[in-house]
Amino acid sequence: MSGFETVLLVLALIVLGVPVSYSMLGASLLYGMLAGIPIGSMVMRAANSVNSATLLAIPAFIFASTLMNHGGVTLRIFEFVNKSRIGAWRGGLAQVNVLASLIFSGMSGAALADIGGLGKVEIKAMHEAGYKLKDATAVTMASSIIGPIFPPSIPLLLYAVVAQVSGLEMLMSGIVPGILITLFLMFQVAYIARRNNWPTTVHDMTGAEKWRVFWRALPALLMPLLLVVGLLSGWYSPIELACLTVFYAFFLSAILYRDLTLRSFAATVREAVASASGILFIAASASLFAWVITFEGVAELARLYLTDFTENKYVLLLIAVVVLLIWGMVMDMLAALLIFTPILLPAAIELGVHPVQFGVVMCFTLILGLYTPPVGVCLFLGSQITGIPALKIFQAMLPYYLPILAALAAVVLIPELTTFVPELIMGR
Repeated sequence: MSGFETVLLVLALIVLGVPVSYSMLGASLLYGMLAGIPIGSMVMRAANSVNSATLLAIPAFIFASTLMNHGGVTLRIFEFVNKSRIGAWRGGLAQVNVLASLIFSGMSGAALADIGGLGKVEIKAMHEAGYKLKDATAVTMASSIIGPIFPPSIPLLLYAVVAQVSGLEMLMSGIVPGILITLFLMFQVAYIARRNNWPTTVHDMTGAEKWRVFWRALPALLMPLLLVVGLLSGWYSPIELACLTVFYAFFLSAILYRDLTLRSFAATVREAVASASGILFIAASASLFAWVITFEGVAELARLYLTDFTENKYVLLLIAVVVLLIWGMVMDMLAALLIFTPILLPAAIELGVHPVQFGVVMCFTLILGLYTPPVGVCLFLGSQITGIPALKIFQAMLPYYLPILAALAAVVLIPELTTFVPELIMGR
């Protein structure tokens, strides 16, 4: 059984409706059996692929984000930003939505955590303030794209493991692109708000009330600052930062705010374990499949073909973006990231693309698949929250693809947007 036949088998299983992770694992194990490789060796290879200190940070960051959702931290972040002067702008609550997503993404690292936690609060508040439900949902979906890019980013950590680059470098590489997406989205929201005459949100508060809101939110607002400072200082590894985040989230939720009950803590643990185990299972399955296609020479053949096709690194990046956009529409984002990294990265490096920049481009592109039919898991989560069909949410999101794609183009054309901060901090 050749590497190409293994790839075709995976595609066939996916078309038949078999989950992507099971398709990759099943095809890889069948390849091993036909090649005479002991099943035990294949299983051990899959298990060892997730035996990484960098990957250990992922369950911890997921646990921290679920603690914040169940422990009232998310609510206080939104309350503070909502009652700031930003709300007085035209469409101010939509701007609050985007800015709050940037702050929350500095703690969660996942789009689904943003939508499932902060997103519910944002959509409800916008709808009650007079926004159409589809507009509130579209802004929330668009702003949640920041989460998987700005540190701590789960996709960037996974890429770091596969590409064998520093996890700290990859996390730092998402700072500027995350801020760039935020700014572009805020400009687009301002334009749409004026065109559609969206409402303003004015909170008549005394000075004492403003200080009360600020002091209530300050400990929660310190968390992303703690993370970014810890990241830029170089004092902590990704797993140490993740554990620090968990301890701080627990302190806020259980001791300071006292919103975390025993029942909600149990729900938090169940939710975190389910999410983390799913991600690690996908990582193990995809890593085994990636090993098969690398062992069979598919990755080397792809490198030779791509470098023969073009010697321009920007053309290669454009090809990668198109391929990943297409695959991101039909395949789980993390699985696609783990499969295509060993296939595309060697050619990119040969043509002079920095592996850190390529990782951000890959993750950014594949993240768009979370918001694109037919898979579009974020669209379906938004549909589950609001009751609006996923296709209508996608249609309402279309105007926000312009700033998002503009940010992606900037990351592709300007490598320094991704490499400047890591090089500055790491002294390279």
